[in-house]
Amino acid sequence: MDHSQEVEYIGKILKLEEKLKREGNELRTLKSARFREAPAEPKHEQVQRTYPATKSTEKWNVFLAFGPLVFSIVFGIVDVFFRFLGGWWSLFEILALIWIPVYYFAILRPKRKANIAAIEASPEWKAERAKLDAEFDAQQSALDQRYFAEKEVYDNKTLPAYKAALEEWTAEQDEKIRVKRSEIDSDKADLDKMYVESQLVPQQFRSIDSLRYIYQTVSTSSYNVQQAIAAYEKHLQRELDAEKIKLENEKIKLADEQNYLLAEQNEIAEKARRDANIAAVASTYQRHKTNKTLDKIARNSSGK
Repeated sequence: MDHSQEVEYIGKILKLEEKLKREGNELRTLKSARFREAPAEPKHEQVQRTYPATKSTEKWNVFLAFGPLVFSIVFGIVDVFFRFLGGWWSLFEILALIWIPVYYFAILRPKRKANIAAIEASPEWKAERAKLDAEFDAQQSALDQRYFAEKEVYDNKTLPAYKAALEEWTAEQDEKIRVKRSEIDSDKADLDKMYVESQLVPQQFRSIDSLRYIYQTVSTSSYNVQQAIAAYEKHLQRELDAEKIKLENEKIKLADEQNYLLAEQNEIAEKARRDANIAAVASTYQRHKTNKTLDKIARNSSGK
């Protein structure tokens, strides 16, 4: 096989490899495609039947609830001056305070419940409730009519149209996938045949990057395929060597940084030791000076 034939063969092999890569990506895209979501079914809304709260007309009996407390306070003030209760007024005041919640829970609250029950049993309240129910029923009837109309359109038109479109899309998608797989199988067969017939490219160099380098070399020089492969191996070795040098430089740089940090830490530690020594000397000198002063004072005192 002469040089021009080698260039032609390598060019065809490279194009087939690139085409197979594109076809593989296209096949993955086809297989991952999804049809649009099914249309949402109409929602059957329900009227929120909210009724006004029934309020009791029973009011606090201020005299009954707070009268004992007021009287106990008054008696307490009088007892401060006349002492006729002997301090018992404070007990009456406590009982009066306890009486207030007792009045609410034992008297007022049951009366209010009975009053509410009486109001809700009255013809006026029942008529108002019936009026509200009629309004709610009318609103619900309108919602029901709208829902059933939308549901009929959904069941008879929208959903069947979606299912038909889905079936059509699925059939088209399956056909596209079948055709794409057939193209890939055919191209793989052609590529394998070219590799076998030409015997130009060893297995380990049958990648797109390798083939591009080889094709670029043989198509722009007088190199044959074997020489181009040898050049590619040298190219890979140079890249590997460059990567090793890069890693080695990074290791050296990291070691330098670590040594710098260690030296900086040692310098900080040394400074701390020097400062501690200076402080110790200063403290010793100060104690010596103080002791000397005290001795002098003591000698002067004994001389007197």
